[in-house]
Amino acid sequence: MGFSEFIGAREEAKPGVCTSATRPPAPHEGQMIFETDTYHTRVFIDGRWSAPTVWSSRSIPQVIQYMVIGGGGGGGMDMGGGGGAGGYVAGSFSVASSVAYTITVGSGGNGGPAGGTLGQPSLHQFTISATNGVDSSITGGTTLIARGGGFGGSSYYAYTPNSGNASSGGSGGGPSGYSDGGTRSGAASTQSLLGYGSGNRGGNAGGQYFSGGGGGAGGAGADSPNQPHGGIGVINDITGTSLYWAGGGGGAAYSLGTGGNGGEGGGGGGAVGITYGGSGFNAGSPGGGGSPNAQTNTPGGNAGANTGGGGGGSSHYNSNNRGGNGGSGIIVLRYLNIYDTPRIVTGSPLYSFLNDFRIYTFTGSGSITF
Repeated sequence: MGFSEFIGAREEAKPGVCTSATRPPAPHEGQMIFETDTYHTRVFIDGRWSAPTVWSSRSIPQVIQYMVIGGGGGGGMDMGGGGGAGGYVAGSFSVASSVAYTITVGSGGNGGPAGGTLGQPSLHQFTISATNGVDSSITGGTTLIARGGGFGGSSYYAYTPNSGNASSGGSGGGPSGYSDGGTRSGAASTQSLLGYGSGNRGGNAGGQYFSGGGGGAGGAGADSPNQPHGGIGVINDITGTSLYWAGGGGGAAYSLGTGGNGGEGGGGGGAVGITYGGSGFNAGSPGGGGSPNAQTNTPGGNAGANTGGGGGGSSHYNSNNRGGNGGSGIIVLRYLNIYDTPRIVTGSPLYSFLNDFRIYTFTGSGSITF
């Protein structure tokens, strides 16, 4: 009996959906299955499963566009410098089928704690600095890393642990303005050491009393004795809207009447006077205000969440003067909608369908498999 005749004669032949590892344990003659992991159709004949027939195959994208941004650095305290933005990496890569791409979104760094909080001494010398942002990455069939931003410098140049210095990172932080008469160089970008991506140095600081702005993905932080604005970020429209990303944090003022604005791309504003946070996917917060040439005790502005922006520096002296927190990073993937959705997605990214593209926006870690 031919195959078609056999199938026509067996009313009990029923299609089933399973995987190659979960086929029915007691199939009946003529039973048909479709394996979702192999896309094979098989029929149980003469006590065994037939050779596979490919019923259909998935259409996976050949190329994916991406943007990866590291977490921004925290702003310094006590005439604090601005935190550096997270590193910025964008481009495209070829897709490998059935490979799990691991998505790691870095957190933003903590601003320097205010006096008398989180273990920070209530009076000089302050011993707890801000912290760097955390790297973001895509790994699996490719490796792409955006470095976390460097923290902004805190307090007086003669004090340990950092002597007013900022830290290097995706973009470098700006040093404190609490000078002993000397100067401090803005911290360097480490993103360039990977050979790809964007980041810039923090602004130089020194003289009494002028902090440096945090570096942004599109430009360096402002140098003293200028208003210590955070460095500008980079424009990218991968989400369907042109936005700035990865702006540096503004430094605090003392001798100047106004601190630095956060860089466009979510940077937090520095303390003293009226400052502004940078625009972006989520805008940075302004600094806490206060008067120049005074122990004005106001905080730096937090960077915008999921922008990679740097936190703003806080004012002189010893209470309510925490540095702004750096913004968490983000990873966005985009490909043409003529291709199928991924086989597996974890981490609950935001999915959007816009202008002929499927867009997956990861604000937290996860994975994606095509």
